[in-house]
Order: sequence, then C-alpha cells, then structure tokens
Amino acid sequence: MKRAFLTLGLFALIGSSPFQAQDPRNVILAARRSGDVEFIDSQTLQTLGSMHFSLPVPTSGLNGVSLGADGSTVFVDGPMPSDPHSCCVLYAVDLATFQAKIVASIPGTASRDSLIRSDGIVYPAARLIPGNPIRRISDNLLHLSPGGQWLFGVKSFRGPAIETYDLTRGGAHQELRPVGLTGDWWPTGAWLGGLFYLNVRSDSGGRLWTVTPGTIQLDAGVPLTQPNGCSPTSISGITAAGGKLFLYETFGFKVD
Repeated sequence: MKRAFLTLGLFALIGSSPFQAQDPRNVILAARRSGDVEFIDSQTLQTLGSMHFSLPVPTSGLNGVSLGADGSTVFVDGPMPSDPHSCCVLYAVDLATFQAKIVASIPGTASRDSLIRSDGIVYPAARLIPGNPIRRISDNLLHLSPGGQWLFGVKSFRGPAIETYDLTRGGAHQELRPVGLTGDWWPTGAWLGGLFYLNVRSDSGGRLWTVTPGTIQLDAGVPLTQPNGCSPTSISGITAAGGKLFLYETFGFKVD
C-alpha cells in the first residue's frame, strides 16, 4: 500500500465533507490525465470537491475514475508502479484517510473479477452475484438496471452481443446476439427506466434494439442513420438522462 501511495502522490482533497454526504448516483466524477479528479453535483453542475495526484513524469496519466457504491472510496485507473508509461492498474482511495492502494492489475486480468463497475459506480462482485460468473467483459460495458434486478454486459468479441444476468435468480445467465450482422460493429448500451437499449454501429450505419428484461431473442432492430456533422467512421456512444436517450460521437480514446 505504501508503494502505491507514493507512486500516485495523493496530496490534496478539497471539499470532501459535502461530497461524502452525497448519493453516489448523483455525483459526476471527471478525471484529467494530468492527475486532477473533480467531483460534480449532477443536478447543479457545481463542484463539490477536487483531488489531485502527483504523477511521475513522463507518465500514462489517469485513465478513468469511478466511485464505490457506498460513497467511501474513489477508484482510479492510473500508471503501473513498475512502468509509469504503461496503463493501467486500479487504485482505491479511502476518502476517510486519503490513503491509496492498488486493488487490481490491468483490465482483462483475474484481479478485476472481484469488482463490478457499472456506469461509474463500483460494486463488490460477491454482493451482486454469488460466485461471480462474469468474465471477459470490459468493466466499462456492464450496466446494472435501476432497480438492481438485472445486470447486462455488452461485448463485441465475435460480433456484438448482450450477456444478461438475473440477479434475483442467483445470476442466471443468457446471451442475446443480433443475427445477420457481418463485419466489425461497435456496441454500446444504456438503461432507461425498465428497458435496456443496445446501440451497434459500423462504418455502414447503425442499429438500435429495445430489450426488455427476460427477452430470449433479439429481432432485427431499428436502423439508425448517421447524424449530420458526425464523421462516418466515428464511434457512437449511448446514454440516458431526463427520460431521454442520447447518441453521441466519441471524439477520441487512449491507445497504449
């Protein structure tokens, strides 16, 4: 733990008390590669507090931030202690003590299996699914339903698919895969109320599915046209807010 703390060099936290009193679902966390993390009220967009990590130079920087489900821990993807150019191991920062430690290695390793990250909130896997059968799904593509009854994982290996887990039945699992799609497709998904929306896109266009929990087969989906002003090769994400779905263009992402 000491080594991880010194590597990140956490030295400042401002406004921590009002932040810790917030519901994690009502807080936006934003991270800059330079080492700054900002806590933002999702209703007012006012800054609740900020945290700064003194990173080695040169470094891969911060590459994502999440909040523990109980609001007591911040999880940060940061540079590897043995090679600051490499990204990323997962650090946990205790907001009560401001101590940081490494809790998982790079994405895709078994060390990540003990945690489930859904839409910016981190849960202990054992709390959601006994035995944790979830494997090989990127932790930023897992989506917990608003009522906590379902966990949907979106994956792209060998074509887009949804893996559904019924948490009321011990994590009963089913795979839903669109049929008739050839070539490379980039899938994203989001919950809106009690429905899940799967968005897949390729250079030739996109499709949208409305998925009801308990669905056993996907239909043909709804074709989506490329929005005006967006690059035809852009990756489109999907999110939900205020009772509406939003499709957006991803302008860039980190490649190591």
